[in-house]
Amino acid sequence: REEICSCEFDDGTIAKLNNLGELCAELESTKSVITSSADISFNAETQEASIPVGTTIETYTLDKEASENRRRLQVTGNKLIVIIRAVALDSETTSSEAVLKREILGIGGGDSVNLASQYSACSYGQLTFSPSTLGNDGSHTVNIETTVTGKSNNVIQGAMV
Repeated sequence: REEICSCEFDDGTIAKLNNLGELCAELESTKSVITSSADISFNAETQEASIPVGTTIETYTLDKEASENRRRLQVTGNKLIVIIRAVALDSETTSSEAVLKREILGIGGGDSVNLASQYSACSYGQLTFSPSTLGNDGSHTVNIETTVTGKSNNVIQGAMV
């Protein structure tokens, strides 16, 4: 299994970070900060960032208070969900819209344990999901007018929206 490191830049851009090697396994999500003696190059097409090989890389971990203040993802309430299924020239999402709605929102019966039910259970009912009025009862199939084989997830997601 490949270990993938991603980073969030100051402007909110999230990119796969290349050339970290063993260091990737030592980083802690939302707590580790990376500095480099050279500029980190960013490829907008692949949504990947690279630190030049041989560059001095330093990391530090934010203390508890600083890491807690970085990014709080505390969300409550009912959120409207649109499930987007992709069909590209050379590939497509395996599951149908009906299967995705059942597995994500529990629509269509037969799946009492789904993404929405588990978020609701883990948040003690403070975070719930409902289908949006967009698309087909909260789902939509998007046709991507390009090939996706060999392209990064970030590029594919960008083509979908």
